[in-house]
Amino acid sequence: MLETKGCQFKLGCEVQSVLPADNGTTMVCGDGFQETYNGCIMAVDAPTALKLLGNQATFEETRVLGAFQYATSDIFLHRDSTLMPQNKSAWSALNFLNSSKNNAFLTYWLNALQYIGKTSEPFFVTVNPDHTPKNTLLKWSTGHAIPSVAASKASLELGQIQGKRGIWFCGYDFNQDELKAGMDAAHGILGKHSSVLHSPKNMSPSFMETTARLFVTKFFQQYISMGCVTFLEEGGRIFTFKGNMEKCPLKTVLKVHNPQFYWRIMKEADIGLADAYIHGDFSFLDETEGLLNLFRILVANKENSAASGSNKRRTWWSPALLTASISSAKYFVKHLLRQNTITQARRNISRVVCAAMPSRRRTKSRELPRPIVEELVGLCINHGSGHFCFLFSTL
Repeated sequence: MLETKGCQFKLGCEVQSVLPADNGTTMVCGDGFQETYNGCIMAVDAPTALKLLGNQATFEETRVLGAFQYATSDIFLHRDSTLMPQNKSAWSALNFLNSSKNNAFLTYWLNALQYIGKTSEPFFVTVNPDHTPKNTLLKWSTGHAIPSVAASKASLELGQIQGKRGIWFCGYDFNQDELKAGMDAAHGILGKHSSVLHSPKNMSPSFMETTARLFVTKFFQQYISMGCVTFLEEGGRIFTFKGNMEKCPLKTVLKVHNPQFYWRIMKEADIGLADAYIHGDFSFLDETEGLLNLFRILVANKENSAASGSNKRRTWWSPALLTASISSAKYFVKHLLRQNTITQARRNISRVVCAAMPSRRRTKSRELPRPIVEELVGLCINHGSGHFCFLFSTL
């Protein structure tokens, strides 16, 4: 694909040195070839980059790249089971063992890591064994960066040498670091600004919030029998509650930003969920349909529980979460104090309508006659609805 866009590839050409020129070009030298380019991307580790630059490396390049120290490891692909635990039932994908020199080494069991078909003997990869394994199929050496304060500081100062003299550096350690550095180098050559998203920190809930998370996740695991609800915490931890997707194929993902999300739900159940949303403790991955899908899933599961008879009619003393009983009782008392009954609703409607009427048409008691109020209430209130509203201009 790249060749169709005019890219040229030269394979089997080992580069031995990179020599920046005073005119801004870069000379790449190898065994039997020497070519000049407008720039160069060095996709190698820091020690190799300094080796290729040789005495042409500047003080800043030596200071920044020299801060990265690497440790070399010898790796063997083999079929020697003596480098695994003696008890075969203790075998796992990754196995740490002590060597005779009191050093630890690591053996990967490839058959457990990935499917490689049926084999007569298992395949292993061992890092830094104290002796060469039997039935060795391949050996190679690789280097890994040693974490240090100096290396962490140097990674932040890498921008000071990027693009200078037409040279960009990338290829640090793990694949994700190499990808990030490669994107920075590519954007630098194109003259574009690149911003790489940083991994959010893991949430650190308190003891009470951790307990609340345990209660809430256990409740959702039991309650969700249809559809799929996912909690995605900042830091990457995921809780998935999945039911029958045929009856309810809806899905929604809640991005949890604050562990108070769990505390509010445990304390006040459905009201706590609304309170957590108002306070920004969570948001939705799908900003358009996420909230609506959550409501649909919760309603579908409530109706399914009622139809199956597994969930009796809830009252203030038996909320969905027992931990919310105190808050439920508090709201129930407030409800009683408001006198939110049909009789009180008639009075409220009468007062609202009278307040909107011209003064000459108001009655002395500032309340409409009972037949008129009953007719209005009958239009708006029935046994299945507790909410009403009026739309009028003048009376």
